[in-house]
Amino acid sequence: MNVIMCATSCRKLNSITNYSFFVTQQVLLPYLKKCPADLAVVSEHSRELDRVQEQFTSYFLGPQPFITGEKPTIADLLAACEFEQPSAGGYKLEGPVLDYLARVKAQIGPDYDKVYESMRSFAEKCMN
Repeated sequence: MNVIMCATSCRKLNSITNYSFFVTQQVLLPYLKKCPADLAVVSEHSRELDRVQEQFTSYFLGPQPFITGEKPTIADLLAACEFEQPSAGGYKLEGPVLDYLARVKAQIGPDYDKVYESMRSFAEKCMN
């Protein structure tokens, strides 16, 4: 499977929809409306994110360290971005995905955290 197919196939797990709804319900709406998060909606999207993690790990990674093999590609950067967003909003990533993100981060170096620093700071500000 080529890199572009991997990147677009990964998005077909409905990850974008669930990540964005999770972040919207958990972080943005409570911040903007000054009200608590709708925990039923947050829980629903959390369950879907659990499914996405499981499918991502089994289908896209399997025994290899990155989506297309031994080295990270743009597909890995896109996937990392999609996992980082709900994580910043309080969603708990599980072992295999955390390990995967650590491998991506190790390959990218200190710039990895620089990319997500403002997003994490904003989410933290909104939730406090």
